[in-house]
Amino acid sequence: MCALASFPCLYPDELLYSGLARYHIRSGNQNFRQTDLDLFGYSSQQACRVTLTNNLKGLVKQIAHISDYRVRSLMEHNTLYPFYAAFLTPIETRKLESATIEKRSGSILEQARVDLDSTSDRRKHLKFCPLCLTAEIEQYGEPYWHRLHQIPGLIICTQHRILLLDSSVLIDSHGVHYHAASHENCIVDIEQSELAPDSLKRLLEIATDLVGLVDTRINFRGMRWLRDRYIAELCKRGSVKKLLRGEFKFDERELFQSFHDFYGEECLNWIEPRFVDTEGKYLIHCLFAGDLDPKIDRVAHILIIRYLFGSITDFVISH
Repeated sequence: MCALASFPCLYPDELLYSGLARYHIRSGNQNFRQTDLDLFGYSSQQACRVTLTNNLKGLVKQIAHISDYRVRSLMEHNTLYPFYAAFLTPIETRKLESATIEKRSGSILEQARVDLDSTSDRRKHLKFCPLCLTAEIEQYGEPYWHRLHQIPGLIICTQHRILLLDSSVLIDSHGVHYHAASHENCIVDIEQSELAPDSLKRLLEIATDLVGLVDTRINFRGMRWLRDRYIAELCKRGSVKKLLRGEFKFDERELFQSFHDFYGEECLNWIEPRFVDTEGKYLIHCLFAGDLDPKIDRVAHILIIRYLFGSITDFVISH
């Protein structure tokens, strides 16, 4: 195996996948398999390298002679590992960390307990901000994929306060791919959607929570612990009454209406349509049965936390 002659310097908030894709272009490789061999020493069939790159130790070893990147820095600052780790217990976090750093045959998405069943099409493609795109071309001569723009549920660019757009690059696909951001896959629609002022305000607040989750340590104790905190707060509000033998009494329709009024239908449809589509049943599931689900819909729980406690910061302080 030939030693790499160069590796791109990562830009501010660049997704590691984006840097790998820029290497693919510069290398002149005719297929993604060769790029995989260059970067990791073997060709993987895992498609999860887009937001959760695995075998970081192998990558750093391959580029050690031409860069000073470190495994933990790449994991913490150039992948969505911190976002997914925030809703995992310490034991689960260590398993995800190991799956990210080492060469593993199993699915890293399973280790992260990623919810892949969202009905929202807005979680299926890499996203971009048209103003960021223009600024990057002017400053660096090329655009790139931002890590924070790929956070599930993030609809707004927090810097420019405009809607993020879908590229044509699928996050989940068969096999590995490396598609750098470009005018060809980042097409700016002239007729962009306009949001009502209240929806824009809410979406910006949620975006702040989602971005903050990357840097905030919740001291998470598991989904049952989270469910108990939900129930305690709902009981304090009078929305839920505890009965004997651990049972609860609540008005499902009234609870959903309160949640619906808090966010507005437009906002919920943009971020998590299941809340509206199921007329409250998905909300009740997340509130009272989320600990029974092997997958974690982090976006749904961020919405519930803001509804019950305020921001993520308020939630952490109130713990």
